[in-house]
Parts: sequence; C-alpha cells; structure tokens
Amino acid sequence: MKRHFLLLVLLFGVISAHADDRKTIVFIGDSITAGYGLDNPSAQAYPALIQEKIDEAQLDYRAVNAGLSGDTTAGGLRRINWLLRQKIDILVLALGGNDGL
Repeated sequence: MKRHFLLLVLLFGVISAHADDRKTIVFIGDSITAGYGLDNPSAQAYPALIQEKIDEAQLDYRAVNAGLSGDTTAGGLRRINWLLRQKIDILVLALGGNDGL
C-alpha cells in the first residue's frame, strides 16, 4: 500500500509541477507501462518514447507515466478516482496482464 501512495504523491507532483498550457496524457498500466527491467525506465518506457514523438512533432502534450509494476485492474480501479481528480485530457489504460497471475 505504501508503494501505491508514493506513486500517487509522485504523480500529483509531476502533474502539478508542470502546470502549463499543454494537454496531459496519463498512462495507467502495469510493469510494461512502468518500464520494469529497462536500464532507464523514465527514458525508455513507452510513455517516454511517446513523449519523444510528441516533442518531435512539436505538439502541446505531455505524457505522464502512472505505470506500476505488478498492478492489476483492481489496483487501477482503486486509484482511478484519485487520478481523475487531476487535469487529464487523455487517459491510456493498459491493465489486465497481471490479473490471471
């Protein structure tokens, strides 16, 4: 539970710290979204790669990685209400892979 709380605090800080005119894309997911096993998850996970493409295209969006290794749909459901209190323009939900485990 502490890990979930820490993630929420960090995510809130990321969204709040970037209060600007850009639209926000939030990626909720499991270890694939979080970038588990990558050398540099903050730069190599797919939300970061999408941010690179957004930047290259000079679009006014910022990608926020709310991936959590080991997360399930139940875990995502527990934190979705909190996430939706933030300004989110696009929500990408990528959960379910861990549900069978």
